[in-house]
Amino acid sequence: MLEQQGRYRVTLWLLVLLSLLGGTTLAAQVRLKCSFPLDTSSASLPSLRALAGIYELEWHITAKEGSRRPPAGRLWLWLASPADSSSNEPRYRPAPGDTIRFPLVGLVAPRKTPLSAGGSLRRTLDPIDPPVVLESLRPGEAALLFGTVATRRAGVIVLDGGGIGVWLTHISPTTLAGEFSAWGIVMEDSGYLCARRVP
Repeated sequence: MLEQQGRYRVTLWLLVLLSLLGGTTLAAQVRLKCSFPLDTSSASLPSLRALAGIYELEWHITAKEGSRRPPAGRLWLWLASPADSSSNEPRYRPAPGDTIRFPLVGLVAPRKTPLSAGGSLRRTLDPIDPPVVLESLRPGEAALLFGTVATRRAGVIVLDGGGIGVWLTHISPTTLAGEFSAWGIVMEDSGYLCARRVP
């Protein structure tokens, strides 16, 4: 009996310790069934700016509610800069400290796009009104926004429109994952996204 109680206490403490060290990641792995293992090698969350790179996207749609599907292809993310200006309207610039809220901008390109095409893809991107933006919501929480009306224009806040937001419940140096749904007032699909960095 005493031995059983001792084993129970050890198991309980292990569960508490695991929840404190990586509860969000463990929960994400149980709930989000990705085709690849999520990276749990890092004991702490990486800087959001360190997530710049190229990712394979794996969309899992659990409810088809929109007229369009999430964008297929590879996700390309680049560092946002305080010196950015709109390629369409050069007078539009980001607000001071904008890169803390929006550390990365990007787009989704077809999988057949050569990995060497990063420079030319970056030049086609409007960094003030990008197709994809990573938004830092609060410490340890971030969302990837696809096709929304989110803008980095100084003094402008837009809350309606279409597009989807992925609430990232797993963030690591090589894999990202989270649940997605409509980010504005337009009906969109919902489900979860798994993303793996391209080496």
